Order: sequence, then C-alpha cells, then structure tokens
Amino acid sequence: MENTEKNFKLINASKIKVNGAPVSPDPSDIQVSTEIIRNNERALDGTMCIDIVAKKLGLQIMWDLVTAEDFNVIKKTFPLADTVGVSADNISADSGTGIKLFSREDYQNDLNNGDTFECYVDSVNAQPCFIGETLYWQAVTVKLAEV
Repeated sequence: MENTEKNFKLINASKIKVNGAPVSPDPSDIQVSTEIIRNNERALDGTMCIDIVAKKLGLQIMWDLVTAEDFNVIKKTFPLADTVGVSADNISADSGTGIKLFSREDYQNDLNNGDTFECYVDSVNAQPCFIGETLYWQAVTVKLAEV
C-alpha cells in the first residue's frame, strides 16, 4: 500500500510585517479568514434579501505566552481603533514554491508579493497569569479586519 501521508509545515509567522517592520515578539500562530460585509433585510413576503457589499481579509495574530514588556510592545504595534499596514514577504514552502498566504481570487492585492493591506485593529485580547511573582500574558490575540 502506498503511503499517502502528507507533511504539513506551519508558516513562519515571523514573516508577517506591520507598517513595514517584522512583528515583535514573534507570533506563535496566525489565522487568515475572509469576512463578508453584507446588508440583510426581509421583503414583505418574508423572503430574506442579502446584498453582498464586499469581501474583506480577516487576520488573527496569536502569542501563547509573553512577558509584560512584550505585551506592551504588542499593544503599541497594534493600537486599538487604528489602522496598520500588514504585509508578508517571501513566504514559501521548503520546495521553494511560493505560497499565497493572503489571497482570494477576487482580490487584486496579494500580500505574498509584498503588497500591503490596510487593516483596522479590532481587538487585543489576553489573559494575565503569574509565574512565581512575575506577570505574564497568555493567549494573546490581535484581531485585524481589512479596511
């Protein structure tokens, strides 16, 4: 029987740049999503009418555990209710084949080519914890939405 197991490798999240600079500290993980902006309403006969206005990039950047100092850096890098430019340069698989990390067929931009998406900083979430007498922040998540 032929071995059909595939080897998957996580993308190096440190390749993500914000306003032209690498994200620091290095993220543990990233999640990419497509968010649909729509208007919903019901017609007089009860039929749901949905108008798709736009498709936008959604990003979550995550850190498992950071120091209090690193958490302050993250909050300064991603100011709430502000916009930041997000890009990703030279992301590729071990084989050298380019991977389009943030692309959709209906996007004109492609972050893998160094293009930048302007993103709104939607939220910065974290859970405080103490290790000994030292404050750390765990499960740190920054949620971004394309403008």
